[in-house]
Amino acid sequence: MSDTAPKSSAMLIGFPDTASTVEALAGACGISCETIELRRFPDGESYVRNPAALPDHVVIFSSLHGGNDRLVELMLSARTARRAGVKRLSLLAPYLCYMRQDNDFNPGEAVSQTIVGEWFAGLFDDLLTIDPHLHRVGELANAMPVSNTCTLTASGVISDFLATRVPDDALILGPDAESEQWAKQIAAPRSMEYAISLKTRHGDRDVDVDVPEIDITDRDVVLIDDISSTGNTLIQAARQLEGKGARHVYAIVTHALLDEAAMQAMHEAGIEKIWSTDTIPHPTNVVSVEPVLHQALQTLLS
Repeated sequence: MSDTAPKSSAMLIGFPDTASTVEALAGACGISCETIELRRFPDGESYVRNPAALPDHVVIFSSLHGGNDRLVELMLSARTARRAGVKRLSLLAPYLCYMRQDNDFNPGEAVSQTIVGEWFAGLFDDLLTIDPHLHRVGELANAMPVSNTCTLTASGVISDFLATRVPDDALILGPDAESEQWAKQIAAPRSMEYAISLKTRHGDRDVDVDVPEIDITDRDVVLIDDISSTGNTLIQAARQLEGKGARHVYAIVTHALLDEAAMQAMHEAGIEKIWSTDTIPHPTNVVSVEPVLHQALQTLLS
């Protein structure tokens, strides 16, 4: 860890599990980078140590899967940076946690999206993330009242990947109305057909998905979703496609939180391959979002 840093330029810092990504992004953008020291005390609490000298503008890189521990460690790093005199503090978070609970559906429920959003606003000047889960909110700024918010998308890199895997006559199938934005963007470069299902959610693990009546005989179908943890939405869609003559059924998601049981259930429902971007480290990672992050970071620093 360096004891000196140029005060006139920005620095990208990140936790140990993202060191290689941070180094690659910083190198591409021509700025310095450092790794935040992180370890656990015997009682399970986190020890966090920032670089000893920081410039006026610091960008913290942290993908926030696994929620709670990462939020605490991020807070400790951010507050320490401010106390060290950092004037502009930015968060580059490929995956943003606590975005699902955006309303109090039952009395006494914490609306975690807005609570965490207000907390971020007290820490950061800028917040950049990829395809956040915004079902009823519309725009990231409505959930995260940070001075500058930027919503990035993985649609472009997903489309590029699919160009090497499926033919032009493949159907891109989204699970619900919100997914239309991604389905359209993924399909557009090759003028592929896309369609949107109707999803009704009854609980965390209970959903109904009605797939539209479209001829998929001898065609590939690619199910898409922004985030998948149980896989139930994709499973329901795949089951409805069964027996309709599809050549292959695949699934691709931006943020993969699936465990082994969920992936097995998806395969059993007829999904031959599961693909994801690397916003969250996962065995299904095949699409790099580094080009998206690089462009966003360049813009932030300009």
